[in-house]
Amino acid sequence: MSAKTTHVIPQNGGWAVKKEGSANRSSSMYSTQKEAIEAAREIVQRTAAGQVVIHHLDGSIRTRDKHGLPEVQQPPRKSKLGSKAIERAVSTVIRERLLGE
Repeated sequence: MSAKTTHVIPQNGGWAVKKEGSANRSSSMYSTQKEAIEAAREIVQRTAAGQVVIHHLDGSIRTRDKHGLPEVQQPPRKSKLGSKAIERAVSTVIRERLLGE
């Protein structure tokens, strides 16, 4: 699965949550920007991929939140350990516990 950007954009007097690359699909609509941001963040968490980009009423990208922190959420990072290394580590721990070492 490729990481996609989810945008919160003003649309028809409300706020739309739209996934990048889904021009033909309808977007979810919300009455407030806050509701739309929460929905977009849930989408990113559920898919465990992508980032949220929030736009101003004029369409420009918001770069800072009210606390001065970066607004664009970075995608979740994968472990640098490979799945084989993790499997070996877990197997070692299980073996040690079973053998009482």
